Amino acid sequence: MRHIWTYDECYELAKTCRCSSEFAEKHPRAHNAAIRHKWIKDYTWFVRGLRSIRWTYDACYKEAQKYTTRLEFQKKCSGAYAKALQRGWLDDYDWMTLQFKPKGYWNDYDRVKEEAKKYSSRTEFYKGNQFVYYIAIKNGWMEDFIPSKIDLKERIRCVYSYEFKEFNVVYVGLTDDKERRHLQHLGINSFGKSNSPVLIFARDHKTSVPEPKYWYDNCTVAEAQKYEDEVVKHYEKNGWILLNRAKTGIGHGSIGGAARKWTKKECYDEARKYNSRTEFSANCQSAYAKALRKGWIDDYVWFSTLGNRKWTYETCYNEARKYKTRWDFGKGNHHAYQTASQNKWLDDYYWFEKPIPKVSPRKWTYEACRDAARNCSTRSEFVKRYKGAYEASRKNGWIDKFIPVKRLNQFSSYTNNPAQYSISFDN
Repeated sequence: MRHIWTYDECYELAKTCRCSSEFAEKHPRAHNAAIRHKWIKDYTWFVRGLRSIRWTYDACYKEAQKYTTRLEFQKKCSGAYAKALQRGWLDDYDWMTLQFKPKGYWNDYDRVKEEAKKYSSRTEFYKGNQFVYYIAIKNGWMEDFIPSKIDLKERIRCVYSYEFKEFNVVYVGLTDDKERRHLQHLGINSFGKSNSPVLIFARDHKTSVPEPKYWYDNCTVAEAQKYEDEVVKHYEKNGWILLNRAKTGIGHGSIGGAARKWTKKECYDEARKYNSRTEFSANCQSAYAKALRKGWIDDYVWFSTLGNRKWTYETCYNEARKYKTRWDFGKGNHHAYQTASQNKWLDDYYWFEKPIPKVSPRKWTYEACRDAARNCSTRSEFVKRYKGAYEASRKNGWIDKFIPVKRLNQFSSYTNNPAQYSISFDN
């Protein structure tokens, strides 16, 4: 499990040290990150030439006597531990007990069961020993140790958002565990590499992850999805750019905290709403993935019929009338678009908006950005279609001229108990 070090985390740890050497001994991973990203030059309080404790055999031995385990020794004084490990002195500390388990130790059912007995819920198990928690999930033992007490649809959830006000960017979601979800967005206690869009955006723009804003609390799944959809529409109406990759609200996306278990019948019923695999995948990715993995998708014969349809000039023309741009046409019906492109019929669709020529970021002039913005009705659409033009407009202060933003109302009263308030969405 790898932790992604941010600028703020390294800065706070460095403030507890007097010099670079002490920083490297106390927090070696944070020190390496600061060196790699060249943040260490910002630590102006470091005293040049100052050295931390010189860890001799006697100094390490004296320090080691404060601890009962090697793991505790490593956590509390990493500099002395590293020197003792390097010199082979650890075996001399015979009062210390080893905390590390041999390879394959946790592959035993009974051992995992004994560990699970320490916790009263799955959330406590996750927080207390995440590695063993995932071993139990991977091997399908979790139901034997801590059975689900409530149905997935009955879990209580809340709606939250992360606002990057400087960039007018927001992420909206819902969860059944505020603390765990916030740690995941921070990149802490995540199993493997974190794919949180909040963390990725903060890292790419060299900023810190903001504190979450909680809108509604103590909601059922249906209520949470309804409120999530309202909050998303509120942000879109006021010109915010959404980081959410998947659709949100009722009938879409995740329900927070756990993945929905799609049955064969539920996948079939969901697939009946769409005319093609592409449309199915775009609107309900989780059901599509389950159907594809289980081989159920071959039962959806109406998909294959549409996919094998022979597209003529007339049928392509009628299909293209549903879309405003070539890009929308290609995304909405790949087969018809491909046929029209191969036969050079696309030029006949005169109603398509003229595409803005692709240019390098350095060539986005005021006029080029203005023309690109005219093809978009919201900032969210602007950044999705013309990312380079959007960034140039934002940096040069043109964005407010092209697509003015409606400012958010104040919601300061939501911080304590948001459930007792209702939100009014003005035009």
